[in-house]
Amino acid sequence: MNAQEFKIQLFKTRTQWRSGLRRRLEALGDGENGGVALYSTPVFSRWMQEIGADKRPGPLAVDACGRLYFLDLKTYKFYRFDPASRRLELIPYIGDKGEAPGMFRGPTRLAMARFTLWAADPDNRRVQGFARQNWQITRIIKKVKHPRDLALDSRGNLFVLDVPTTGSPQIHKYDRFGNVVSSSGHALLKKPVALAVGKNDRIYVIDEEANGFLVFTGAGGFVAVFGDFSKISRDFKPVEISADRLGNIFAADNHTRKIYQFDPDGSCVGALPDFSAKVLGLACDGKGNLYASTARGAAVFSAEKHFTKEQGFYYSPALDSGVSSCQWHRLALNADLPPGSLLDVFYFASDDADLKNRLDAVLSDAQKSTQEKADLIESAINWVGPVRNPHDMLFEKAHGRYLWLKLALATLDENVSPVVKEMRVFYPRLSYLRYLPAIYQEDAESKIFLEKFLSLFESPLHDLEAEISVLFKHFSPETAPKEFIDWLASWLNLALEEEWTEAKKRDLIENAAALYRRKGTPAGIEALVKFYCGDDCRPIIIEHAGNFSPMVLGRDFRLGFDSLLIQTPVRSLHLGRDAVVGRAALRRTGQNSEDIFSAFAHRFTILLDLPAQEFARSEKGLKRLLNEMIPAHTSFTLRNVREPRVGVDAYVDLNFRVTDPPPVRPGVSAVVGSAIVIMDGEPDTVGVVDQHALVGRQTRLI
Repeated sequence: MNAQEFKIQLFKTRTQWRSGLRRRLEALGDGENGGVALYSTPVFSRWMQEIGADKRPGPLAVDACGRLYFLDLKTYKFYRFDPASRRLELIPYIGDKGEAPGMFRGPTRLAMARFTLWAADPDNRRVQGFARQNWQITRIIKKVKHPRDLALDSRGNLFVLDVPTTGSPQIHKYDRFGNVVSSSGHALLKKPVALAVGKNDRIYVIDEEANGFLVFTGAGGFVAVFGDFSKISRDFKPVEISADRLGNIFAADNHTRKIYQFDPDGSCVGALPDFSAKVLGLACDGKGNLYASTARGAAVFSAEKHFTKEQGFYYSPALDSGVSSCQWHRLALNADLPPGSLLDVFYFASDDADLKNRLDAVLSDAQKSTQEKADLIESAINWVGPVRNPHDMLFEKAHGRYLWLKLALATLDENVSPVVKEMRVFYPRLSYLRYLPAIYQEDAESKIFLEKFLSLFESPLHDLEAEISVLFKHFSPETAPKEFIDWLASWLNLALEEEWTEAKKRDLIENAAALYRRKGTPAGIEALVKFYCGDDCRPIIIEHAGNFSPMVLGRDFRLGFDSLLIQTPVRSLHLGRDAVVGRAALRRTGQNSEDIFSAFAHRFTILLDLPAQEFARSEKGLKRLLNEMIPAHTSFTLRNVREPRVGVDAYVDLNFRVTDPPPVRPGVSAVVGSAIVIMDGEPDTVGVVDQHALVGRQTRLI
């Protein structure tokens, strides 16, 4: 079977998965990889007994480390609790009852920003900001009449719900420094009691006279009323609200003494089980865990590996084959289905273009909730299925230009979740049956049976055939799969560094032939160094044998013409001064002769211009790579000339410059006994000021 005969509709990237409708499912992955899974729902875990029965926690906030902050409504003292170490500590400088800065008369809500803790104090008609570094007051917002609630968006902007005794309620927006950005109101804002910022920085407001969440944009524009509270209970009146990292909304109703969970569009998931208490404050951390303060104390709802026992659904958009009455072939899934988890697949095909347009309009309608969209899709489609826990399946009754898919995920064990990472839809129908004689297709029932039977071999063999058909791509550095690059480099005897980027590895393989043609030459070594360290390293190769030529007596250097021998040595040894008996070793034989060429033969030095840290990081790998490229009988030394030096590693005009000495001026930079020039005198006394150095005769000041 030729893999190119099939067309494939692919769901792999996050964008591709987001083209459909998710209901009670969590989107996975990043831009290149995606998928869907049941989200972990908070489940009541325990009461935080460490806080103590003598305290009554009220407003709550959680930082990025999961530490809980709260105000004690009995004393208005401010506390921090670390659930990891279960340590409770009093935060100084904040708290007590009063009107002075840092004190409170009736705090209602805390909001934890990156650098600031915001606290609403409606009885004092202000919002106070405290620096998290030292808990000093950094900002007091006084232009509010009755700050009922606070919330923060993803950029750190602060939203304040202002509910004055007289006048219309307002939502004020401040930047992260406490400067006012905007103020907005709406006719539906009549008796608001709480607000939270959810997914896409949308503002959700609970109003006593609204039968759902009032939803506004961050700029103050009204979006819609999400959710229908009457479907939960006639007396459902939530008073506290919070939102987690996925945009799920948690609302506490003190009439039923329950905490209810809602989808980002307001669809009610249900009440959190095993909990009943009057809630005074709600807060979510970055992991999806929920914290609630009550008259009994503080409660923890853990979201770690606690998956809902209800089903989650994914509805695909209409897949268009472009061919009327197309026979859709098969579905291949890349899914993790641990024991106790369930995945049901439903499908439906049709040539009805009007149906496609209606359902596409439903998916793109921002005014409808997820539940409303799902209900409209279910009422319009007569699904075929389910097919349970498949990794590969044939479409039996799927004739039509358009195809819709529905995935239903569920679990019987709340600690595991089914995960679907990739979905591929193959069309048109091309089975191995076409390779058999026509007699095997005459009977309809036999034809269906044979197609199913042959598909057992077709599914695994198709992937192999697809790989074989594009096998040539593995041998090109431009098209080879990422996981094949290191192996391809080994064919060329190239050793790649693990920290190199994929593009750099491909580039080295691409230029391997050109490097090998110049292997062992200065040009080849320079090109390799530039490839490894970049063109900015400016490599310079010094070949010692070519730069340092010793003078050999009798050849170009002739005694009597090019040199003059003198009797007096440069410096002689004097017994008692330079040579002390008992300390200076006496030798029976003379010093062994050395090969004056050995220090320069077959050696070269590579000078690099790199920062010290970059050179230290690259030195080991570069040496290993160079040892494979240089001639076998040679050796080299790597030196970095970025830093100025004096001595062995000093190279004129690279990291060392020769400049004229500054002039010496008597009385300024010349001191007698320090800056002097010897003119003449006896060898043992020249330059000794207190003996025979006479200014004007043997010594002259300059």
